[in-house]
Amino acid sequence: MKYEQSNPEYFETTVKPVMEKYSYLDEIIKEREKVQSGTVNPDEPYVIGGWLILPAIYIFGRILSSFYEIIEYQSIESSIESLSNKFSGQSIKSLRNKFSDIIAFGTIKNIIVIALLTIIEFYFFMKKKQTPRLMVGFLILSVFLNFIEGSIISSAIRINDSEFTIIIIWSVIVAVFYGIYFSVSKRVKNTFIN
Repeated sequence: MKYEQSNPEYFETTVKPVMEKYSYLDEIIKEREKVQSGTVNPDEPYVIGGWLILPAIYIFGRILSSFYEIIEYQSIESSIESLSNKFSGQSIKSLRNKFSDIIAFGTIKNIIVIALLTIIEFYFFMKKKQTPRLMVGFLILSVFLNFIEGSIISSAIRINDSEFTIIIIWSVIVAVFYGIYFSVSKRVKNTFIN
């Protein structure tokens, strides 16, 4: 550099530390130039971006909704007395018996979902090779868990099955969509597998 030669002391004490502190910006600029010029090596791993943002949002949102469902299941336990009026004056004891399986399964299911998704999220952002298989496996497990939960709830309180059918159909659609995406996508292969 010309400036470095004309004033070496100022360069060493002021300019060089700033350049070292923000050296990562050079990498970002070079990466952006590669993408814009179309000279990205297809064998290089990608950063998490593009359509991969959607599974990241899904994972985070599903973790939050599982925490919410745990709280919701626990609130059922505390409001059983008020529910006895809605269910034809059944005794509190019989309602507790009906809802105990629902509350237990729902709580355990959501704890399992939170644990698995936390592991998958770690693998996802560390760009581990196992991420696509873990994600597809989780989605398949999610369909089965939703089916079991719907069966337990509908058999315990004998309500309309259409709500659970919609939940199961939605989880099948999500599983098929992300299953195909994680199996076929070049971005997924370049980010996690290569």
